Amino acid sequence: MKIFLFFITFLCLYTINFSQNFDSLSIAQMYSELDVNKISTGFLYDKVIPFSGLSKFTGKDSIKSSTYMIWEQAYFEIEKSCVIENNVPSYNDIYKKANELYNGKNIFPIAFIDIKYNKIKDNAIEDGFLIFEDGKFYNVTDKTESPYLEKRTFLSTILTQKSLNYPENNFIIYEDFYISNDNNIKIEALLLKNVGNKF
Repeated sequence: MKIFLFFITFLCLYTINFSQNFDSLSIAQMYSELDVNKISTGFLYDKVIPFSGLSKFTGKDSIKSSTYMIWEQAYFEIEKSCVIENNVPSYNDIYKKANELYNGKNIFPIAFIDIKYNKIKDNAIEDGFLIFEDGKFYNVTDKTESPYLEKRTFLSTILTQKSLNYPENNFIIYEDFYISNDNNIKIEALLLKNVGNKF
């Protein structure tokens, strides 16, 4: 299944780069016939090319710190993986609000991505949970088991590329910059380790 998904993703990228009429083979359209009600998190990560390495960022101590550029790419991928319209605020809205807060002062908003997302199981086609036909995935209606895995990612960053060169730097954690689809989340404490512009 991994090889199969890689192949069709490569085919779509090739088509997008070298064809004038690629809409029917775009990556998003491959998944457009799937029942969104069965995608429990509202995000299907298979819809995007995973340049950010999102699966590595689980919030555990073993992972490297995320940078602004990694966070930005990850958020772009999260936005594109939405199967429900307006599931998260647009990146442009977040960045605009961050700039308004910063506004030349030594106030640096910290942003978080804490998102549960789905991925298609490696054996979903072989085990008959999904079919791939005419360039699109379809659910098999008589199956009760989900064809998706549920995963979680956690990243944080300072929402600016400016250097922290003030004598005193003030960081703000603002509710609008904590992007999560977990309604049951309860934050008891946050420990931030800052090295340069990394957290």
